[in-house]
Amino acid sequence: MEDGAVYFKVNTGKGSGEQSINLADFRPVVDTLKGYVEAGITRDEITESPVDTIKRTIGQEDGMISFRLTNGKGAKPVKVSADEFAAVVSFLEKCCGQIEDLSK
Repeated sequence: MEDGAVYFKVNTGKGSGEQSINLADFRPVVDTLKGYVEAGITRDEITESPVDTIKRTIGQEDGMISFRLTNGKGAKPVKVSADEFAAVVSFLEKCCGQIEDLSK
C-alpha cells in the first residue's frame, strides 16, 4: 500500500485550492499550526519539509492567514480568516488520531 494523504480545503475562490498532506506529515503539520495559534506568527525559518514550508510562508494580511504546504509551480496557499484560524487548527488536531490510525 502506498502512503496515503489527507486532502482538505478551507476556502473557495480565486487563488485557493485543495491541500494535501502525507499521513506521516499530518501530526507535525497540525502541531506546527497549533504553535502559531498559541505564539503568533513569525517568519524566520527556511527549509523544505511541509512543516518548514509553513514556517517560511505563513503570514497574516487584511484579516486573512495564508501559508503553503508545498512549493513549486501551481502550489496554492491555504487561506483562512484570522478569526477562524484557531478553530480550523483545532478541527485538524481532532483528526490526528484517526489519521495516524490510517498510516498503520
